Amino acid sequence: MEQEITEEVLKSMRVGHSFHEEGPLISSMEFQENGEKLVVARTDSSISIYDCLNPKHENKIFCKKYGVEIIKWIGYGNTVLCSSKPPTGNDHSIRFLSLHDNKYIRFFKGHTEKVLSIAPSLRDDFFISSSLDKSVLVWDLRTPSLVGQINAKIDDPFVAFDPAGVVFGVATTLFKNGIYQPQIKLFDLRKIEKGPFGFFDLDIQFPAKSPKYQWTSFQFNHKQTHILLSTNSNYVLLINPLNGQITQIFNSRSNKQFENIEACFTPDSKFILSGSDDGNITFWGVEEKQEIPVMQYNQELIRFTKFNPVYLMFAEGNSTLNFWIPK
Repeated sequence: MEQEITEEVLKSMRVGHSFHEEGPLISSMEFQENGEKLVVARTDSSISIYDCLNPKHENKIFCKKYGVEIIKWIGYGNTVLCSSKPPTGNDHSIRFLSLHDNKYIRFFKGHTEKVLSIAPSLRDDFFISSSLDKSVLVWDLRTPSLVGQINAKIDDPFVAFDPAGVVFGVATTLFKNGIYQPQIKLFDLRKIEKGPFGFFDLDIQFPAKSPKYQWTSFQFNHKQTHILLSTNSNYVLLINPLNGQITQIFNSRSNKQFENIEACFTPDSKFILSGSDDGNITFWGVEEKQEIPVMQYNQELIRFTKFNPVYLMFAEGNSTLNFWIPK
């Protein structure tokens, strides 16, 4: 990214392109690692590919038989991993899909309930998945067979790889004494059978209430100096991965209905970006600890916000997909 991301640059950003679809909502989206394309899954079992260099909707395919909820790019090619959301039945397999010809390369079957998160390694062929069945599983893209798992049941686990693709984290909330205690466990992919090498009870507690507090996104920054966790409340947490200390709590975004709103780092890790349930977009500074005045394009819920890893733009949306660029 040639231009430095500063507070002034972020304040100048405006919607450059909008893509609206009546009815189906976005269930997941992600930029390709080279920043050239964005893939979007929707609740009508569709997958759309968008060109980010010459903004346009390139293609749409449907996964009617298995459905689709979470979607993740695999490298620079036209392949993705996607979790199933079958209209009927109980198939919770993860599918390795070629977008080029809409053909499945491989199925990864092991979870017995809804998949909560998928984390591909950026450096090799491994990926991690977690599920409501309390399992965390390790896979190799080259084989459909399970290659590893955490030998413990973990409540509502959410997983993420560090940028090196060696360490992965598992976030959970343990119910005890009438409250939910958030925890993070860190594992070495090469020594997963030895259990976590890092285990942290976070210095925050969530009340036992309905709906239950849950994680909505989990990310290591590229310098591996911070972990970002977003919840289905107004809380966004910044954590030191060396000692598990919460370094900042951001709680100014609106999320009164406990929506699954994500948060993400900018590529330089200097800022954090999140949507809200009132249509506002907020940036927070990581080091300076400042909050940048909110942006608003419309009044609708914004569940998903992703900053392009290479180009100066970000995408956001819930039903309408918007590309934001500097003015």
